[in-house]
Amino acid sequence: MDRGLGGCCLRDSRVATLMENSMCFHHQQRFDLLAWVVMPNHVHVLNQVGDTPLSKIIQNWKSIVGVKANKLLGRTGDFCSWIIGTLTCRRDEDQTRKANRYNENNPVKAKLCRVPEEWPFSSARFREPQTRELQLPKLRRAKHCLA
Repeated sequence: MDRGLGGCCLRDSRVATLMENSMCFHHQQRFDLLAWVVMPNHVHVLNQVGDTPLSKIIQNWKSIVGVKANKLLGRTGDFCSWIIGTLTCRRDEDQTRKANRYNENNPVKAKLCRVPEEWPFSSARFREPQTRELQLPKLRRAKHCLA
């Protein structure tokens, strides 16, 4: 799967951007994003869910991305099916760091980039170098995209 085999509907950078923006849109409202990476044919997400069930969050992401991607690409019908691998349990800080590293190193493992920060659709590029804390930019809610 990491090699980008099969249906790679997220390979188009515009669609990958839609996916990333969709995930970030409700950050610190319905859930806390801890790490993510959008690969060509799947997505890894580490989050801490609040009151909204994970199944509804994923359904929302897929629905928004499917509708917007079809419009963007001039298509109709089912856009694509892709796998979203999620981990929502947060046992301790060490486990969280390991899961973050696993997610963010996925494109390196797949030989899509040399270091995690080079991958354009990953939380790795938003990490503070010294502390490795996630520093997301402010969101433009009306446009549903990262600032």
